[in-house]
Amino acid sequence: MGLLYSEAEDAVDLHGRRILIVEDEQIVALDLELTLRTWGGTVVGPATTVSRAIEMARSQTIDGAMVDLNLSGAAAFPAVDILLQRGVPVILATSYPRESLPAAYRNLPILPKPYDPRRFSGLVQSIFSVRSGEASIH
Repeated sequence: MGLLYSEAEDAVDLHGRRILIVEDEQIVALDLELTLRTWGGTVVGPATTVSRAIEMARSQTIDGAMVDLNLSGAAAFPAVDILLQRGVPVILATSYPRESLPAAYRNLPILPKPYDPRRFSGLVQSIFSVRSGEASIH
């Protein structure tokens, strides 16, 4: 069970959902993975580089994506673009303020770093949960 899960108030129903994790910090990625699996999700990744994120965004069946925008100093926007073109819901993870993002990404859900467990569970519930009724994107 991940730290995010243990500190979140509500469980989230992700059964049958495939969630892509794009994160270069191993401990953070592991916590995300454990939490999403505890909630019943299937984790795709984690992708730790932009090139791997692009590859996975193009080739995997994904119902949602949690994307760290800064992967070892490289911007993950190309992977985000592919996901959005495929209609995949995306949560951006960043320590940068919304206003500093390119305009095309400012309206996407943002989870500020460091993660707040309650905000994390709320965003995941509203964006990725089974109750949201989203269909798988192939």
